[in-house]
Amino acid sequence: MSSLIHVNLSNNQLCGPLPQFGSFQKNPSSYLGNQGLCGKPLNTTCEDHPDDYEPTKDQYHHDIVYETIVTIFVACFAGFIALTVFLVIIRDWKEQVENDAAIEGDGTNNKSFIISGRVFVNNLREAVDLGFVVKATLNKSNMLSRGAFSTVYKAFLPFGTVLLVRKLISMDMTIM
Repeated sequence: MSSLIHVNLSNNQLCGPLPQFGSFQKNPSSYLGNQGLCGKPLNTTCEDHPDDYEPTKDQYHHDIVYETIVTIFVACFAGFIALTVFLVIIRDWKEQVENDAAIEGDGTNNKSFIISGRVFVNNLREAVDLGFVVKATLNKSNMLSRGAFSTVYKAFLPFGTVLLVRKLISMDMTIM
């Protein structure tokens, strides 16, 4: 502000003391229409206008209304966010209860395990016999692709499941 050459603040309804430096002290006509301003270069002292710094009732009422509107808006927004989070938690909880009921109803769990070394069981819904898979996959007619390190076979199991098996090719490291 000290680098300003000329300042014209006329007709802005300003109030209070003028700054004591630079271009604010040059021309009293730059402050016409501002009844509440005081100090140099004007011919009024700031002791003559002690009440000009107090907000009017209209300004006070405007501030109260503005604060009330902002408070209501923030409260509504926070309520909306809280309601959304609550509904998401309830939805997830219901899905978890439904999933738990479905798992308990089937008598299954989500872990696969091996029974007696040759039969794989997945969720106790189906048993995959290793011997059947070997017979179904190690047939050239079921070969899907062959790469440098593995061959992929497709097997059709009796209960309708399609199974892909990747057979890794053993590499003899002594040859290299």
